[in-house]
Amino acid sequence: MKIEQRITVDFSYDIYFTRDVFGPENPILQNIFGHGKPRILVFLDSGVAAAWPGMEHRIGEWFDAHPQSGEMVSPVIIVPGGEQCKNDFEYLKVIARNMRITKLDRHSYVLIVGGGAVLDAVGFIASITHRGIRHIRIPTTVLSQNDSGVGVKNGVNLFDAKNYFGTFSPAYGVVNDLNFLRTLKLRDWRAGISEAFKVAIIKDRSFLLELVNKAKKLSERNEGAMEILIRRCAQLYRKKLPLDFKQLI
Repeated sequence: MKIEQRITVDFSYDIYFTRDVFGPENPILQNIFGHGKPRILVFLDSGVAAAWPGMEHRIGEWFDAHPQSGEMVSPVIIVPGGEQCKNDFEYLKVIARNMRITKLDRHSYVLIVGGGAVLDAVGFIASITHRGIRHIRIPTTVLSQNDSGVGVKNGVNLFDAKNYFGTFSPAYGVVNDLNFLRTLKLRDWRAGISEAFKVAIIKDRSFLLELVNKAKKLSERNEGAMEILIRRCAQLYRKKLPLDFKQLI
């Protein structure tokens, strides 16, 4: 005798595009959290904290101004940026320990502000804690806004293998704040452009032609051209049949 069990899990999540997400009048996080006053733990990339002095206090002030949207269960936790947070399990243990001591549960949220490595590391721990605590990503680099931040992967490095441990666990929501790109080094700005070319080559010829035509503007750090690039990559990530790129111009 055999009984076949089949489970289908359908995920849906929204990607928001904005500027100054922690501005007191910006409603996007309110829309994501709703009005149930959930418990929220915030992790911040150390590189973002250095580039935006006082950001951890600004995040706290946003929650003070919107108490109906949730309760911060701890001051903002700074996580070392870059691959080091994915390479060293001591950092992962610190992340996990903070989720434990703040007594997060499956009704709580983890808010992650940072580049792709920090999103990966914190997202991985969130996805295996209580079999999955909802996490919200605020990617802060071009590469994370047009690729890793809008995707479904969470991974950490082990045995000299990149992303050896990981999960497929999409964020509850993603917020692309274009303001964070202003402090990027030119190398990091261009790294995200390279990713967009890869996506265009694979998925959309018209997008590729647009990127070629806008290459000079993108290289000169034109924010309008970059915003279009990031939105288009997010669309292509989620849609099997891409839309006409000119609809975003």
